[in-house]
Amino acid sequence: HQETIINLYHDFTENEHSKIFESTEFGYTKVTVERPQQFTYQVTEDRLESLYTVPAFAKLAESKAKDLITKEQEESQGREYQESIITALSTIGDTVYENLKEFTDKVDQALADIELKPKTLKKYLIQALSQHDDTAPILTDSKGRPQADTSLRDYEKISLGQDIDEYFSREVLPYYPNAWMERSADKIGYEINFSKYFYTYTPPRSLQEIEADIEALTRDIDQTLAEEI
Repeated sequence: HQETIINLYHDFTENEHSKIFESTEFGYTKVTVERPQQFTYQVTEDRLESLYTVPAFAKLAESKAKDLITKEQEESQGREYQESIITALSTIGDTVYENLKEFTDKVDQALADIELKPKTLKKYLIQALSQHDDTAPILTDSKGRPQADTSLRDYEKISLGQDIDEYFSREVLPYYPNAWMERSADKIGYEINFSKYFYTYTPPRSLQEIEADIEALTRDIDQTLAEEI
C-alpha cells in the first residue's frame, strides 16, 4: 500500500482515508496531581495481621542460613520476635488517633522494652497501622507545606491547546479540593488514536437475527444429542 499512502499524502485532502489536523491536536501535557497525607492511626486486629505483608516485618522471620537446622532456629526466633512486637502493640488499644506524634509516642511506649532491628522498622509499623481519611488533619513539612501521599498520586493528560489551570479547576478540584499540581514533573507527549479519528459506526445486528441464530444453534445441538443417544 506504499503508493496509495504516498498519493494520499501528496493529495492533502480529507476523505475516508485521510484527515488533516494541527500537530498540537495529538499533543498533551502529562501533569502530576498530588493529594496530601491525611491519616488516622489505630491498632486493630486486621491491621496487626497486615503487618505480615510488610516486607520489613516479614523479613524478621526469614533466614539466609544454608544449614537447615540453623535456618529453622533463626526463623523460629524471628517468628517469636514478630509475635512480641504484635503483643506489645496490642497494649495500645483500639483508640483512633489523628495526631501522628501522639500515636508515635504510644508506639514508642508500647515497644520500649523491644529493640527494633532495623531501626526503620518503626516507620513501617506506623504506616501499616494507618489509614487514609479525608477528614483527618493534613500532614505538613517543617515549612508548613502539605506532604504528598504517593499512594494517591494521579496523572492527567491535558491537550496542548487547553489551559492547564482552567482544566485543573474544572476537572480535578471539584472532586479533590485539596489537590495540587506538581508542575516540575510535567511531561510533553504525543499519541494518535486512530479509532477516534477513523471509527465508522456499524449498527448492531437486529434482535430477530440474533434470535434466529440461537434457535438454529439450539436445533443443531438437539440433533447432535439425539444422534449420540
